[in-house]
Amino acid sequence: MTVNSVSDLVKYDSLAGRIKLHRQNDRRPIIVTEGNTDGNFLRHVLSSTNVTVFVAGDRRRALRTISELSSFSLEKIACVVDQDFEDDLSALEISGLPIACYDNADMESMIWQSQALESVIRENATQSKFDGFGGIEALRTIASTIVLPIQRLRYANARESLGLDFDALKLDRKISKDTLELPIHSICNALARGDCDSSSRELQEIAEDGEIPICPHSGESLVRGKDLLVVAGVALRRQIGSVSYGSSKADQLALAARLSSNEASLAGTRWRERIRELLDI
Repeated sequence: MTVNSVSDLVKYDSLAGRIKLHRQNDRRPIIVTEGNTDGNFLRHVLSSTNVTVFVAGDRRRALRTISELSSFSLEKIACVVDQDFEDDLSALEISGLPIACYDNADMESMIWQSQALESVIRENATQSKFDGFGGIEALRTIASTIVLPIQRLRYANARESLGLDFDALKLDRKISKDTLELPIHSICNALARGDCDSSSRELQEIAEDGEIPICPHSGESLVRGKDLLVVAGVALRRQIGSVSYGSSKADQLALAARLSSNEASLAGTRWRERIRELLDI
């Protein structure tokens, strides 16, 4: 076999095989995860547990790797992935694969419920405005309500392959700084102009009355964490603070929340208990 490029090396590389070889000389607990952001987060919050983290590159490869590793009967190993809006994890977990998906839809939505998120918001908010708004619980409740139509659309998109381009939506530009209202009609028009087969009216029906995705572990609505952080960022610009647009973007808040997280801030999450169980730490 001739390998001609880096892409060929990736193609023929077996992450499961490399992990098996690694375990022969290193008995530390192992985590397989999706991307570099996940890897950095896991090394950070589990820094006291001496865990080795392998980054697969994407969710599908992480799940394929842990499936391949199951035949090796390795101990103290876990696969950490987003729950997302797919329905593919429950069967894998029932089959006995050592999967520890984040609580709710993803890492950011798990952190959204933590003390780390509250610390980041309070650091950026104007105290009087934030208290008058109702504090962190009011923000959590209002943000969840605002983005619910988007979650219905994300769920339908995942289940029915609608081809909606959410990355091009610019959600933070759609939410009103004065009222935090989200114009559903405008959102659906923007999504319908992309390369999808659904009309704006059909999308609006889904947004308003479509099925609400439910986390199979918590029983709560599945919500993408960065959608919630978009609302928090918009609120920080006027409703609960006076933060600039550049400093209140969802990615900026997500980074600050990840760095503020630790094992203590995630105590009580199903994810943390599952990790401790699988890795025996």
